[in-house]
Amino acid sequence: MRSSIATYRESLSRIASELSDEEDQEHTPPSSSRRRRITSTTPSSVGSGSGSGSPLPLPNGSESEIATYNYNAHIQKLQASEAQLKALSFNYAAMLKDKDHQLSLLRQQIANFDANAKLQGQTPPPNSRLTAINSSKQTPSRTNGTLPTNALSKEYSNILEENNRLQLQIQHLTEQLKHQHEKATITLNNFQDESKRNASFQTELHGLQVEKEKMSANMRELQVELNEKNIELRRLQEEIITIGKTDQLEESPHALKNIITALHKEIALLKLEKENFEAKLACTTSEKSNQNAIGAAGMGFLLEKVVEEMKSSIALLEKKLEAATKERDKALQELGRLKQHLLDKENEDSIIEELEATVENQKAHIVQLERSLRNINININI
Repeated sequence: MRSSIATYRESLSRIASELSDEEDQEHTPPSSSRRRRITSTTPSSVGSGSGSGSPLPLPNGSESEIATYNYNAHIQKLQASEAQLKALSFNYAAMLKDKDHQLSLLRQQIANFDANAKLQGQTPPPNSRLTAINSSKQTPSRTNGTLPTNALSKEYSNILEENNRLQLQIQHLTEQLKHQHEKATITLNNFQDESKRNASFQTELHGLQVEKEKMSANMRELQVELNEKNIELRRLQEEIITIGKTDQLEESPHALKNIITALHKEIALLKLEKENFEAKLACTTSEKSNQNAIGAAGMGFLLEKVVEEMKSSIALLEKKLEAATKERDKALQELGRLKQHLLDKENEDSIIEELEATVENQKAHIVQLERSLRNINININI
């Protein structure tokens, strides 16, 4: 009996030490506590805590997987401790029931002994009840029909004291286990909430990435269109320069030079906007590479800010392209006007040449007529 009580006390002490170790681990810094949880949930420690359940494999993934592994191992260990404590409580209840049965038998034997003593008219000696208890236990030590009573009384008091102490210890361990179970439940709920938040952040990040890809495609299209506009502007510029070289009017070279200067300024502005846009895009890429070091709320704010800046840049580029298109149309109109002016000038030159030829013919005809008239006058005088 004493060996079973000693075994029970040893089991309770081991459970209490495990619970106290877990409480000490919770008050350690985050880095050390994480390492302790990982080492404390290895197959050897889980197997020593309870004989049931297989240890979880150590993951090689991200921090969330490691945290999941730690939470599951911690819950598994608490469940094993709870099952072991329930088994010990059941065994202790059976032990107490057996003790109560033995005590009831002893009380019944003492009552029978008192009744027999009263019937015989004898007064039982002070230690007769304890002698009867020892006789019921059939101990080998007897002296003149009496048994040693001090040992039985001491054993009975020790049993009661041990019973009270074990009940208090069981109550304390039950409260600790309940507290640990509540903390594990809170931790599990926090982990589930964190998993939901991570999933929502991943969804939002995926949506932002899709939107960024769309905006990048739109930017590439705008870049292609801008390059086409630049090529067309260069072609018009070369054509205007060619026309300016052949134009002999005083106002035409001055107007073409102004147009060319304006086009040069527009091209320089477009190139500057392009460089600024590429710099913003590079900054956005660097911010994306560093988004793991930023909080989830800060990351969403930065992405929204970058998206707004990209939208404003695209709108500005569209305005610039529209202005360049208008300038190109204006240059085309000016070019058409110059071409028409050149055609009119060529027509006027041809008409002038024809008139000059007609005048020369008329002059020759007049000279010929004057010669004929002179000849006629000479003939008349003769």
